[in-house]
Amino acid sequence: MNKTWRFHRSVDLHQLDTDDFGHWGYIRSGAEVTTFDESMTRFDFDALVLFPTGCWWSVMFLEGAPVNVHVDIATPAIVTGGVVTTVDLDLDVVVRGGEVVLVDVDEFDDHRVHHAYPDVHVRAAGQAARDVQAMIVARMFPFDGSHTTRMNRIRDRSAR
Repeated sequence: MNKTWRFHRSVDLHQLDTDDFGHWGYIRSGAEVTTFDESMTRFDFDALVLFPTGCWWSVMFLEGAPVNVHVDIATPAIVTGGVVTTVDLDLDVVVRGGEVVLVDVDEFDDHRVHHAYPDVHVRAAGQAARDVQAMIVARMFPFDGSHTTRMNRIRDRSAR
């Protein structure tokens, strides 16, 4: 059984801000993305990213993408020296065409065995997925549309 965890992807966040809710960053369309196998791709959309403090998820609000909201179910983020580190646990919640969908359940099931996810991670991931889906449906912060003001402000600052 392979118990090695490697980084999934790495991308530069611009204008990393912190508030009472967590850490926010901006990804510019065209940003280079490095994946675990060291291949390079480009990020196709502008995105506002939130790593909420102590939560088992992070969210990308995407502009112009087929998926407007992409939530990675992941370990709580650790920020050290401006670098955000989190372990993606494969489950994702997306909003596509107004529909809230849990995706990659099969990948999560495969990887939790292959990578020997601790039971606490499996339980936390399942609870986080349920919580996020409920928050989106109820339009609770940060899924209430208020991210657009922050995204515009960060985009304007990073354009300077």
